[in-house]
Parts: sequence; C-alpha cells; structure tokens
Amino acid sequence: MSYIDDYADGLSSLTAQVFEDEVCTRLEHVLIGFQRIPAKPQGDGGLDGFSHGGEHGYCCYGPIPNSFKKPKDLEADIIGKFSNDLLRLCELFRENEKLVCKPNLALPKILPNGVKLKQIVLIANWFESHNVIGPLHTAFKTFKSKSKCAFVDSDAQIRIIGPKEFAQHYHADEVAILQLATRLVISKIQVAAATVDIADPKEFDNKMAVLQEIRPDKLSVIEMFAEQLRTSWRSNLAFEQELDSTLPGLHQALEDGRRRILGKVLQRMMKSEEPWNELVDMAAEAQAILKSDFNQYGSLLEDLSLGEVARLIGECPIGWEKPN
Repeated sequence: MSYIDDYADGLSSLTAQVFEDEVCTRLEHVLIGFQRIPAKPQGDGGLDGFSHGGEHGYCCYGPIPNSFKKPKDLEADIIGKFSNDLLRLCELFRENEKLVCKPNLALPKILPNGVKLKQIVLIANWFESHNVIGPLHTAFKTFKSKSKCAFVDSDAQIRIIGPKEFAQHYHADEVAILQLATRLVISKIQVAAATVDIADPKEFDNKMAVLQEIRPDKLSVIEMFAEQLRTSWRSNLAFEQELDSTLPGLHQALEDGRRRILGKVLQRMMKSEEPWNELVDMAAEAQAILKSDFNQYGSLLEDLSLGEVARLIGECPIGWEKPN
C-alpha cells in the first residue's frame, strides 16, 4: 500500500475527538497559519479550525460507522451534523421548519475582524457515498440565501472529503503515518482500558483506606485520587497487553523501565515515615524514567506513570500504618 492508502486506512478507523485531533494536528503541520479552535468551555462556533487568515474553515466529524444498521442512516447522520455546523456559521437555526436568524456569539471572537469564510472543508472519517454531496451543497446554498452573511461570504463554497481525499490533499508521508500509528495505539488503549480488570487490588484498596483514616478531612479528595490511580493502572495494563501482542521490543523497554521505577519507589517508601506523601514525586520519577522510551505517546505518558505507581502501591510489601 502507498503512504496515502496507509494513512487513509488508519484515519478512517478514528472516531469522535480522536479523529478531530488527528485531522487538526495534520493541518497544523501542512498549513502555515492553521488555527485550531478549542470547543470547551466557550464553544467553537461551528468551526474546528481555520486557515488563510480566516477565509478557509474546517469542520470535522468522526462517527462510528459500524454503529449504524444501514448506510443510509450513516449518510443521514453525516448530513445532519455538517448541516448543523453550516447553520451555525450562517447564523441560522430551525424553528417550526423555518430558518430563523440567530447571532453566533462565538464567531466574532474566533474569526479576524472583517474576514468572511470563502471556503469550508467538511472532513469526515467516512465518505463512501455520493448521497451526502447533493444534500449538503443544496442546504448550504439555501442557508446562504437566508443568512445575513456576516461571517460567510455570499459566494463561499463547501467541499466534502473523506480519509482518502484528506491524505491526498494534505500530503500524507512516512512521518504522518508514524504519528497516526501512535494515535491509533493511544485510542485503542483508551478503549481497552475500560474493560481491563485489575487482578488483585486488595492491598491497594487497603492502603487507600488507611490513607483516609490518616486524613479524615480529605476523604473525598483521597477517593478521587484513588479512582484516578485505578483508572491509570487499567490504562497501564492495557498498554502492556498492546505492547506484548504488537510491539515486543517496546514491551522489553517497559519491563526495563519498571525495574528502575521499582527501585526508586522502594527507596522512597523505605526512607519515608509517611510514604503516602511521596506519591506525587513517585509519579514524577516514573514519568521521567518512561519518557526516554515512550515520549511519543504524549498524553498517555502521565497515565502510564500513575499506573506504575498504583501497581507498585498494590504490590509493594511495605505496609502503610497510621501514625501513633
């Protein structure tokens, strides 16, 4: 397969926020001046990003294709999502089957003053039917005719593309494929972690219970932190399983890192009369050790590090005792 085919195949398997993140990351690499727009907390105004000084806009959508019983249901979903984005950009909303003007309070703070969108690219993780093309182009033409066109030029055009077209137009290469492969691993682990069981959490739970006895004034904080550690522990286990089955070389690197982390954690626990106060520094040391081999996994690195600390809390023979 070519780079384009490889990249398109991987991109089509991403959904939701992960798909949007990959698309925006790629656009940042190939378009000078591409501006990503955070959706939270103020909202994105219907745009995921813009370039060319605000004249080109980008909307992403990554549904889960196999969650639809029929292709026509997926087609309708994509048409509905992008139609809603275009309505917001045209400052319209539907009321009793009519299009009514409604100010988009986000766009004045997003687009440069006096600039209007001249091209809007609609990027989906699935584009295997021409049935989405006509309805979206027709809808956009109607929206412009009803809009005051404060942010969309009256001659603006839309373009609908899928993974293959995205890869062709935005120059998928070996670096892009490597970055995408990393994102795929992260996405896969995030899904797998939800179903991973911690084999024996009893000792970990006991130590968290002791910690709540020590600090009864922080019960809710300790419980939240304990749950964060459990979640990271499951991510760590899912990551280990993924490396074991697909990347044995990195699996060995993880084992080597674990041995170094174990030494550091044991030293801290044996030296400290209050080992629970060492948790934050333990996690920082674990992250520093894992970073040399796993820095490419970015956002996952913190979970891996906290997961290692949680695992060692559960497996370490040194107990936590309430001070006299």
